[in-house]
Amino acid sequence: MSPILALAMLSLAIPYLLKRPFRTVVTSRPKIDWSKVIFAGLLWLGITCLLELVLYFLSPEHYHLSFELQKFLPLLAISLLLIPLQTSFEEIFFRGYLLQSIGLVSRYKWIPLLITSLLFGLLHMANPEVSKFGVEIMAMYYICTGLGMGICTMMDDGLEITLGMHAVNNLFACLILTFDGSVLATPAIFTTEIANPQIMLVGWLLGLGIYIAVLSKKYHWKNWKKLVERFS
Repeated sequence: MSPILALAMLSLAIPYLLKRPFRTVVTSRPKIDWSKVIFAGLLWLGITCLLELVLYFLSPEHYHLSFELQKFLPLLAISLLLIPLQTSFEEIFFRGYLLQSIGLVSRYKWIPLLITSLLFGLLHMANPEVSKFGVEIMAMYYICTGLGMGICTMMDDGLEITLGMHAVNNLFACLILTFDGSVLATPAIFTTEIANPQIMLVGWLLGLGIYIAVLSKKYHWKNWKKLVERFS
């Protein structure tokens, strides 16, 4: 199913299933805060580039320039059009619709947070990275990613932050740096050989921790108990 069709179907189904406007699944604010989307995306891009630079200086032999203009230009156009739609569909479905729907029947807020993170991880277990790097490593990678984005969603009462992060993350993997075995194996500008998936996982978790810490400072997330408290 194309991301355009999937997102369109979801936008039509949500008002019918939840009996309220589609916007309320995306944000608790009167309208989507696009400044948060942009800031979150740029912040994640900066953290990702910084971590990759560290890995490059540690093992420059694993990085290769693979840029080919004739292949890259069509990739750029398609990616900028489709990837934000694909990532928006995943965010709205998992951390919008499912998170809120499970929350309606659960007593504690950590239950939908955990369930949606596990389901997000399971969805991605069919990716080729799993067979290349191992089930345990990639399961932890995907589930922790879902958990991190779920925390951002619940603390900020909206999807703006994860919409920006998820889109930029996939655009980076598609356009800037790809690797053998990636689900987004494309003619990107650079290609890397991941020799140690454990280091990749540690770097990712470190970046995710820095990301949440910066966001919590900027947006004054103080009531962390809201992640585990009962629904009123």
